[in-house]
Amino acid sequence: MTLATNTAHTKTWQLGNIVYVAASRQLQCSGQQLYLEPRQHKLLLVLLHNALQVVSREQLIDTVWDGRIVSEGAINRAISMLRKALFSLDPQTEYIETLPKLGYRLRQHATVITLVPETSQPTVSKSSTPKLWLGSTLLATALCGMAIWLIITQASPQLSASGATPHTSFKGRESQLSSNSEANALLYQRTADNGNNQIWLNTLDDNQHQMLTDDATDSRYAVLSPDAKAFAFVAYTENSCKIMLQPISQTTEPGSQRELHQCPIDNIPMLSWRADGKVLYLRQRADKTQPYQLYQLVVATGKLRQLTLLPANYSGQGDTALAASTTSGSMALLRYLSPDNTELLLVDSNNGQIKTSQ
Repeated sequence: MTLATNTAHTKTWQLGNIVYVAASRQLQCSGQQLYLEPRQHKLLLVLLHNALQVVSREQLIDTVWDGRIVSEGAINRAISMLRKALFSLDPQTEYIETLPKLGYRLRQHATVITLVPETSQPTVSKSSTPKLWLGSTLLATALCGMAIWLIITQASPQLSASGATPHTSFKGRESQLSSNSEANALLYQRTADNGNNQIWLNTLDDNQHQMLTDDATDSRYAVLSPDAKAFAFVAYTENSCKIMLQPISQTTEPGSQRELHQCPIDNIPMLSWRADGKVLYLRQRADKTQPYQLYQLVVATGKLRQLTLLPANYSGQGDTALAASTTSGSMALLRYLSPDNTELLLVDSNNGQIKTSQ
């Protein structure tokens, strides 16, 4: 396999929710940007040119390492660094799949685009595939539609779209924002010096910041309850994935948590609260070979019930994103049907019955 280096390094790519500007080795997503090291840059280009196809270790050695002898550990480290870079910008999407004894595969479509200077918006170049671009556009549109639906169904007296106001001044970056129904508190995720993630709370009335989890455990994907009295999050260790519940008070000590559910280790649960704060919704899959399914988790009892993907009325390949309204009994979800077709559904959050779809 050869890589067309004369043009590959000057192209701009749309990869899922991420834009990659190869000329500057820059990843872009939702206003955030990240620069790749040269090795990860070459590795990503190979995967982009072979999106949705298996790339063997031998092919990577030929193209990324120019045929030199390299250890298996070196390849693993390069893949891990690239995977972490993509994850830091878009943690909800799995971009690189490891296929034991076969190699690696880029799970998302890759489309060459052209950035128009006047609007800084990507448009399809003549060399791209319209069908693939349409699939990416539909997914992005669906995600934006879900976000807009959530915004208009929540009261937000403390937040304004009139201007951007910084709420933090910490070193590094914050992500995974979550708000309560009154929109006067923000929950967010920070990366500690040891590489683990911590959950912090920002009260908007006084702009105070409170650390809610310590750095002994990797804490991710936290969501603030509608009444802001507790939050749920996912605690990862080397061998476990647990959904935890922790109360919030001025004297809350990191570690005062209750386990709600154990999830498979390779899951990204993506949590969302029901309007009454008594139920959590999450996505879960048995392993990487199975599609994500949506579940309802009762906070008081820890009882888990499958909500969507029932065999009687399902023909897709996974429910990939969800967001429950904090003011009504509805939930928006994205259902993956095929590489070119994603469905946006509005469902009853109590029984999974479809109300509308697009």
